Amino acid sequence: MWLDVGLLSLFAAYATKTCMQNGEWFHHSEFNVTWSNYSSCRATENSSVHEGVSEVHVNRIQTMYSLGYGISLIALTVAIFIMIYFRRLHCPRNTIHLNLFMAFVLRALLSFLKDNLHVIHIELFQEIEEFAPGRYRYQSPSGSHWQCKILFTTFHYVQLTSSAWVFIEGFYLYILVTVTIFSERRYIRWCTLLGWAGPLLFLVPWVIIRATIEDDLCWNTHPTTGYFWILKCPQVAIVVINFVFFINIVRVLFTKLVRTAPPRARKYRYRWGQ
Repeated sequence: MWLDVGLLSLFAAYATKTCMQNGEWFHHSEFNVTWSNYSSCRATENSSVHEGVSEVHVNRIQTMYSLGYGISLIALTVAIFIMIYFRRLHCPRNTIHLNLFMAFVLRALLSFLKDNLHVIHIELFQEIEEFAPGRYRYQSPSGSHWQCKILFTTFHYVQLTSSAWVFIEGFYLYILVTVTIFSERRYIRWCTLLGWAGPLLFLVPWVIIRATIEDDLCWNTHPTTGYFWILKCPQVAIVVINFVFFINIVRVLFTKLVRTAPPRARKYRYRWGQ
């Protein structure tokens, strides 16, 4: 059985299938497939004007972020090579930078892989085919396959990992400024564990929910927003926490500057007064 996915626009609408008197699904004579009616899920004629404009904007946005990821990938690869090649740069502090660079390299690679293997944001190219202009269908009755779900699960893991290492960078800088003495090597071990294993605390529950409750398409759509916030909430929290770190670091540095160099500060004030 083939599943016609067409060009769906209204994911909140309903599709229908007709069960015949013999207990079998209605068979479309023109396409020679078991047919599902997705007409209510497609855009109306009034929205046809906006489809072209929307497609142009989507393509431009994709080109922009692909260019950004490409530049970032080249720069990060060069930085990783430099930090590994020169032994003088081998220190606990640069280990954090190296892990951060590697996380963002993986994020760029997964982004390119996702965009090149995915067809109309529904399925991998080997699992779907175009049987008419702008019309697509699955090649199996089970719909989306595990390869595509693994791809998006890995992509979400890399997103969480890069956010985790951004948090570790901010926290490490905060520790350097506020704490006088601490063990860098022991800190690096815990940071490595947090950066690469910590995201699993959020990813595993999301995978379980998607596999048991909301196993839709390629796990790239999010009908229930609350489930998607399992992944987004830690990323938003990291942005807020890092901003708090930034404010506190500026406050501590300003306080230390005022306390340690009052004569110089008075000298500058005297010059400004003149």
